[in-house]
Amino acid sequence: MTMVTPTAISASTRTSHRYSRRVEVGVDVHDVHDVVHALCHFGDQYLTRVFNEEEIAHVRAHPLTDAVFLTGRYAAREAVVKLLRLDNAVPLRALVDLSGVASVRVELRGEALDAARHKGITEILLSIDHGRRFATAIAVADVDNLNQGGPP
Repeated sequence: MTMVTPTAISASTRTSHRYSRRVEVGVDVHDVHDVVHALCHFGDQYLTRVFNEEEIAHVRAHPLTDAVFLTGRYAAREAVVKLLRLDNAVPLRALVDLSGVASVRVELRGEALDAARHKGITEILLSIDHGRRFATAIAVADVDNLNQGGPP
């Protein structure tokens, strides 16, 4: 697996002595060849461990772009995990679910949901870019320090 060193950037902007907001960022770059390798060696086991039914149905309907699409989705999940600073021991699908193909929505589960609530994250936005060799994803969250413990 090719990964960029976990990147999380925090920048605080104080508007008063009692209130502050910051932005959390997670970035991942993933090699398409790594996904091709995993698909060749593990097949459906790899697909069902990492990706949801909607994503699997999409790649089966578009086999010429399956590895590129899946690499982008993998990078997106990794970017969210890095944003939340989670351990990668838990399968990605158990932490982060992505829905939609053109406009991607993030749904957190388990440890990821708990971490987001603890940090005061109310929304995570994703940007995914696909290339022939690499996919890049950036996850950005606005953190409201006053709403820590609320819904993500």
